Amino acid sequence: MSTAGKVIKCKAAVAWEPNKPVVIEEIEVAPPQANEVRIKIVATGVCHTDLYHLFEGMHKDGFPAVLGHEGAGIVESVGPGVTEFQPGDTVIPLFISQCRECRFCKNPKTNQCENGWAADSHDVMALAESRFTCKGKKVLQFMGTSTFSEYTVMNQMAVAKIDPAAPLDKVCLLGCGVSTGYGAAVNTAKVEPGSTCAVFGLGAVGLAAVMGCKAAGAKRIIAVDINPDKFEKARVFGATEFVNPKDHNKPINEVLAEMTNGGVDYSLECVGNVAVMRSALESCIKGWGVCVLVGWTDLHDFAARPIQLIAGRTWKGSLFGGFKSKDGVPEMVKAYLNKKVLQFMGTSTFSEYTVMNQMAVAKIDPAAPLDKVCLLGCGVSTGYGAAVNTAKVEPGSTCAVFGLGAVGLAAVMGCKAAGAKRIIAVDINPDKFEKARVFGATEFVNPKDHNKPINEVLAEMTNGGVDYSLECVGNVAVMRSALESCIKGWGVCVLVGWTDLHDFAARPIQLIAGRTWKGSLFGGFKSKDGVPEMVKAYLNKKVKLDEFITHKMTLGQVNDAIELMKHGKCIRTVLSVSPQ
Repeated sequence: MSTAGKVIKCKAAVAWEPNKPVVIEEIEVAPPQANEVRIKIVATGVCHTDLYHLFEGMHKDGFPAVLGHEGAGIVESVGPGVTEFQPGDTVIPLFISQCRECRFCKNPKTNQCENGWAADSHDVMALAESRFTCKGKKVLQFMGTSTFSEYTVMNQMAVAKIDPAAPLDKVCLLGCGVSTGYGAAVNTAKVEPGSTCAVFGLGAVGLAAVMGCKAAGAKRIIAVDINPDKFEKARVFGATEFVNPKDHNKPINEVLAEMTNGGVDYSLECVGNVAVMRSALESCIKGWGVCVLVGWTDLHDFAARPIQLIAGRTWKGSLFGGFKSKDGVPEMVKAYLNKKVLQFMGTSTFSEYTVMNQMAVAKIDPAAPLDKVCLLGCGVSTGYGAAVNTAKVEPGSTCAVFGLGAVGLAAVMGCKAAGAKRIIAVDINPDKFEKARVFGATEFVNPKDHNKPINEVLAEMTNGGVDYSLECVGNVAVMRSALESCIKGWGVCVLVGWTDLHDFAARPIQLIAGRTWKGSLFGGFKSKDGVPEMVKAYLNKKVKLDEFITHKMTLGQVNDAIELMKHGKCIRTVLSVSPQ
């Protein structure tokens, strides 16, 4: 292209300081250096993690920065040493790298990479590595991606090549939320066929989790949310039952326990609330319940009674749905194209151009629609992979997804894909339940409808607790609830929601009892391998993406998109950054 090797001036949404609206500025994007790829962002979703950094994280060293980490675009140019990509390739940026060489990438038990962004910081790319400049000042690249820009630069190990036939305004959601929720159910929780799942939180991630539970074969997918308006949407994704905690005078876990003869097999927390996390855990049936934490939060301690795990439950976390990013995202895109995964809307790449090391870029099928597969760069892959890769949801199992945002919904989708029998969606917003049903949730629980902890509700619903729970809220209280909702003996709890403001606490007995408490970054996907696979899955209609998308806007409307997410009025908003 004529711009190769030159500095590109483009529009980007710059966050100058915390708790302030982002500003559309003209920035300079430097040419890609060795092993880097410069990408023209076509579409991006707005993920709650972006809002978290801007309004909740309050990290003094994280500004100014260009947010966004759920996008899709076209390779504009490549730097020296890049052999995996070439101009014109359709790709999805990855916030989780996959160098394929480090001990982490070579280990099938994790989707993290020692050589990527996450190895040094959970907030932004190091200042010295940023390729952005605005008004003479260096601007940080959020999570190493920065998709709220018309262009961005990334290491090739954090980029996934996808099918060029995929609609970018839909698969962009696979970059985070959808993959996160779906994978949380399928990869992390490993929902089994015929199982009972409970998904807490029916946001995009929660709905994806419901979809994952359904895909996994869950027989019952209980969607839990305090917003009843979400139930119908959850139904579309596969939820079979709905529970609003506010409708009960007992803890949600007790409600679920009563509904499932002791607790659900799997519970996925897609809210990012530490209280809900614990409820999700306690909603799992003892002996084998698995709780996957998908919702992001780091403001409070993550705690739970040790006996919850000693009893056999597993408390696991799911990052990006447990997907190996470069492998998983292309597969998710393929699944979407094959109509095996519903379409979502929710990504966040805030610049027309960006620069990244080639190890942080995944080459994807050029047929993939960038405005859709961009979601695979974070949320969708994170939630989906958390269920599929991290929790390793098994067929016939019971899952509970806490938080039904994009990540939670992706986790639900992952649970379904993994064959979960029951996928219980948990959220305080009942409006999310119907969406969760679309992604596979079989049951729904709104903690506010009960006068007992959500974990007790789920335990009653599933005869002791769920097999898998995914926390997709990022709230330490919800994380604990998610852990305690897992059944003792084999329950697995996967933490997917992001937060670093508070300690994550729990009673040791929760694990001693046999539970597993795990974290899932980018759904456990080896980024460069997982993202292309997720894209492929989307293209093959095996992964949903369109259903995550509730709003479409332009980059200039980024603040409106942020407000929608801030007030829980959307699952995923995809921003049109520049023409494809």
